[in-house]
Amino acid sequence: MNQVVSEEMCQQIKLSSAELYMAHPAALDPKILQACVKLNQLPGIAVRWSCEGHYPIQGDNRSVEVVVIVTQKGMEVLEALYNLLKSRITPDPLLHRCDLGLLVHDLLMFEVDYDWHPNWRLAYTLPRVEAEETDVYFAVQEAYIGHLEAAIDSVALEGA
Repeated sequence: MNQVVSEEMCQQIKLSSAELYMAHPAALDPKILQACVKLNQLPGIAVRWSCEGHYPIQGDNRSVEVVVIVTQKGMEVLEALYNLLKSRITPDPLLHRCDLGLLVHDLLMFEVDYDWHPNWRLAYTLPRVEAEETDVYFAVQEAYIGHLEAAIDSVALEGA
């Protein structure tokens, strides 16, 4: 299966995402918003969905994740971003114990053309902590999002 989309589809999704976020500011979690804005500025990448990761009081949503579609160029940029992010997280004493993953996400139907397109999911699993350790959880969340934003900036500077 083809895991990339056309440049036209990518631009269409970027525009529809921007319109959605402007009409519904709560559509993105506030802690991950800046990273999503920066990702949408990279060539060949359009953000479809994100989550800042929520402390698992109910359910088990512990991942900071961004789901994107990519063009061929965007796939190269996303892989460079993933590799850079992984190299920065691995030596970090706070972040090295959790998993960072880049994988093809479940196929989602886009409302734009009612067709199926591949989605890529960049996700970092936050640690399981006891209720009295929520400060650790939020420190890891903040550190990872900081690394994500810095890696996006670096990739953009390298001429993505």
